[in-house]
Amino acid sequence: MDSLEARLRFISILKNLQKTLNLIDINDITTNINEPPPQTPQLPTASNTTLPTKTNANNNINRSIPDNKNINDNSNNNISSSVNNEALTISTSTTPSSSSLSLQSQTFNLSHTTTDNKNINPIEFYLQNYKDHYEDFHQCLIDTMKKFNVLDRLPITIYYFKLIYLLYYDIDNELSRTILTQFMIPSIMDVLDLILPESDIISLTNLPLCEDMINKLLTSPNITKIINNNLKNQLFVFLQKRSSFKQSVLDGYSTKQVITIKSGQTVEIPTILNRMEIDRDRHKRSKESNWKINRTPISSTGPSASTGSSIVQTILDPNEFKRQWETISPLTSTDIQDTKILNEICKESYLLQ
Repeated sequence: MDSLEARLRFISILKNLQKTLNLIDINDITTNINEPPPQTPQLPTASNTTLPTKTNANNNINRSIPDNKNINDNSNNNISSSVNNEALTISTSTTPSSSSLSLQSQTFNLSHTTTDNKNINPIEFYLQNYKDHYEDFHQCLIDTMKKFNVLDRLPITIYYFKLIYLLYYDIDNELSRTILTQFMIPSIMDVLDLILPESDIISLTNLPLCEDMINKLLTSPNITKIINNNLKNQLFVFLQKRSSFKQSVLDGYSTKQVITIKSGQTVEIPTILNRMEIDRDRHKRSKESNWKINRTPISSTGPSASTGSSIVQTILDPNEFKRQWETISPLTSTDIQDTKILNEICKESYLLQ
């Protein structure tokens, strides 16, 4: 596919990440980063991979995604019916300026064009096409995040860290190393500034997961070898500033002080409800993962079995679950009181005026 079609399809995938991407297993990705990689689509090898030319790099960077507010919602269906045909029929001789204009007029109507992109695995799509379009994909990731509300940026952030993880496992490949060291890792701060804008109270709901991902990334002895000390210091300072801001907000809340929310930080009710649904689903699935254990398959217990790839995670059977459940201590009076306090905080936090 040509550059424009790749960008269009990738943006559509980004818009549907919460439906197609597993948003739960980011902890597995960061904690197991020193272990043998999981089975993923085969990346191109260094021997048969040629770095794409960068003659259009400046044009790619200057391309921007139009503001959704400037698009008339009533015309979406009329415009979207022809988007795919237009994307597929663009000539290879199309000039950068005309491609940019075409992209701007079509991007935010993609969700209504076809259901095909909603069924595409985001990881597989990237791995199958990044060799020829990694610059376009990278710019799309950043531009699309900018157009989303801060609460809707979480799936793209998780996706971004997953891609870093996958590319790291192919670090001996010249192309993978180039993407990591020249694009993905240097732009981590840009992604964090978007998911956790400075002095943005609403974005604080993204802080715990971001702290977890960054801390585990920085404590991984292998991947930190390709992160320079300047970026490490920036990440540490970033987390300190956001944590301090969070604490100041909590202190003001606990002392019944008036907390001012800037006008630009307001969020539409559907966006809040959508994020609540994502958080509930992530919480439920994270709890389910607590009942999975590492097992060695019977077929892999022989002398010829490999030690790294023979371990699999499976859920407990009923008897194992019962034994595990009985080992959990009952709730204490302190636990019950803490639960009541958390319940009240949640009610007040999600109170919609």
